[in-house]
Amino acid sequence: MKVLSWNCQGLGTALIVRNLNDEIRKNNPSIIFLMETKIKLARIRKIRSKCGFIHDLYVEPKGLAGGLALWWHGGISLSVLYKSKNSIHTIIESASLKVPKYATFVYELPKERERRVV
Repeated sequence: MKVLSWNCQGLGTALIVRNLNDEIRKNNPSIIFLMETKIKLARIRKIRSKCGFIHDLYVEPKGLAGGLALWWHGGISLSVLYKSKNSIHTIIESASLKVPKYATFVYELPKERERRVV
């Protein structure tokens, strides 16, 4: 099972979508985690569908900042245990895994002084 994690810094342009599709073809991931999507749910679901993924979870951006997307294929059972504007905590099951695995997908602000301690 492969996971692709990408800070796409806006998924609305044709060039970014084309680059994402290139990465999907090259790496054949089972799960994709996208950070800084900066677009609304309806648009990102169209892109997900065009990229060949069935399931998704989305954290909406705040204005023109942020946004998280998690996509996965049908052979995977992914349950979300927790989500916030910066992270998605999951448990993943599939035929290729002997036991369920926990995975946390995190996006944090790049400048340490801008991060908030929780």
